[in-house]
Amino acid sequence: MDVIVLCNACADNSADVAREAMPAARIVEISHPGKANAINQGLKLANAGPVFVVDADIVVGFYTLECLADILRDGSIMVASPMARIDTSRSSGPVRAYYRIWQLLPYLRSGVGGSGVYGLSQKAVMQINPLPLIIADDSYVRRSFHAAELARITTLPDGQPVFTTVFAPANLPALIRVEARRRAGDAQLAQFQLVQPSGMGISLFNLPRQLDATASWLDLFVYMAVKFAGRVLYRINRLLGRADIWWRDDSSRKSLG
Repeated sequence: MDVIVLCNACADNSADVAREAMPAARIVEISHPGKANAINQGLKLANAGPVFVVDADIVVGFYTLECLADILRDGSIMVASPMARIDTSRSSGPVRAYYRIWQLLPYLRSGVGGSGVYGLSQKAVMQINPLPLIIADDSYVRRSFHAAELARITTLPDGQPVFTTVFAPANLPALIRVEARRRAGDAQLAQFQLVQPSGMGISLFNLPRQLDATASWLDLFVYMAVKFAGRVLYRINRLLGRADIWWRDDSSRKSLG
């Protein structure tokens, strides 16, 4: 496996830490900020697919990537993603409530996204490269292909789970900032003519009918309140001219030590 670590306008010692942790990896320090820009730099350097785009703040095992690679080599699947396990062990009560609902959404059982990693077949890399300089790279990739070309891998035939560990924000303000960022990403995507149209999500009014009987009404109230607050914060950011800024959640990164 060829590992490329993209240090995206880092002001700390991330590059040195990466070199020490994995001397065989290629460490690329990029002065210009922007996640999509960093991904484009990585795609230029990557060998023939499959290629995996992995967020810096998740945990994923080699076995999971190997399983996704096998799926992507068969020729019919263009983009594949594992399921996400959300670590809320260091999160506040409201954040845990939000993610108890979030993990029940149908979105996480099909398609790709939400797990912090997606794999691209060689053909998919050629189709989406370069990415536009947007916030929601995973949503752009997902909507660039037909549903039949996307795969969410949750288990193997023997029942072994295929997953990543995603660390939830530590507190409610951080979670609301993440939600506002998601809103900004969706707004950017509206300007593109993509294979899958926008508006494929679940509205807050229809959400209760999409959940199973295990969903708590209190958790649902918290989830909807966070969505509303994120929408308000996005509109404030837009008025202040900062809606397109990437708001990084440092609270969850502390969970990685």
